[in-house]
This record gives sequence, structure tokens and C-alpha cells, in this order.
Amino acid sequence: VRIKRALMLPPVYRSAAEMEATRARFHESLDELLTMPLSVPDPLAELNSLPFYLAYQGYDDAGTNAKLAALFGRHLPARAMAETPPRGAGAPPRVGFVSSWWHNHSVGSCYLRSVAAVAGAGLDVTIFDAGTAADADGLDLPTGVAYAALPRDLEGARREIAARGLDVLVYTDIGFDPFTY
Repeated sequence: VRIKRALMLPPVYRSAAEMEATRARFHESLDELLTMPLSVPDPLAELNSLPFYLAYQGYDDAGTNAKLAALFGRHLPARAMAETPPRGAGAPPRVGFVSSWWHNHSVGSCYLRSVAAVAGAGLDVTIFDAGTAADADGLDLPTGVAYAALPRDLEGARREIAARGLDVLVYTDIGFDPFTY
């Protein structure tokens, strides 16, 4: 509850002064959380909201996002290791796109065009669907693009992605869904 409360931001402010005061409280809370020995047994259930509205405040939040990554990273399961599938000589690079929003969302509409362009350039492309109702039905997958539904557990999803032996993994919607953050 302490982490959730510290990361809550309103979508609209009454004034620039209120936004500045809220940002100051947010940064103080984040710095304090980074010094505390917190226990978060189920990060997806307990850290299920992100400070999405930071992006709309007009500041360079790279440092803030690095602190958030450090905070969240302490509570994630260890990285899954997987055998990298062998690749033949001259095989194209493997590129993956992961999203929780491939279906009926602007993220999917936008990025499926990028997926098509990358696949059209001859690369080996997989889209990873992290959505809660993940299936390929209704998706207009570009020719030659593989589809993989990810389990909604971090260890299983990491294992599935690692097994593809990707050269590049693109996260299309960082900040929308804690699962893909």
C-alpha cells in the first residue's frame, strides 16, 4: 500500500503550483522508498499501477524512471534463463514486439504497421501478446509474423521471450501495464 500511495498522481491539476507540489511529494516519496527494506511477495498484484501521468507533465523524467526501475527491479523474480535456439548461417535477425494492447487499441493499430515494415524488410519477427485475453483472433497479423501469447506471470513470460533468442525486443507500451514495465 505504501508503494501504491507514493506513486499515485492525479491526471489533472488545479494549477502549476499544485503540480509542482505533487511532483516534489512524489520524488520525496520515491527517494524514501528506495532506502526502505520493503517486501513485495507478488509484484504484479501489489505494484499494479504506474505513474503514467508523469509523461504528460512536460519534464525530462529519465532520472525518475531510472529510480522507478530500481525500485521495481528489487521485487521482481530472478531472470529466467533459456536455451537460445540455434540460428543458421545467414539467418535474419530476430525481433520481438511485446504489448498488452494489440487488440482494439491505438498501440496495436500503430505498432502493427511497424511490425509489418520490419517483417517486410526480411527480419524474423514475433509479436508477444501480454494482454489478459491474449489470442490471435481478430488481429490482422502481417505476413510472416509469428504470434505468441504470454502467460501473465513474469517468470513464464520471460522464459517464453528468452526461448525465441531475440536480437531486439521492443516494448511498445511502457507505462501502460505494470506487467510489461
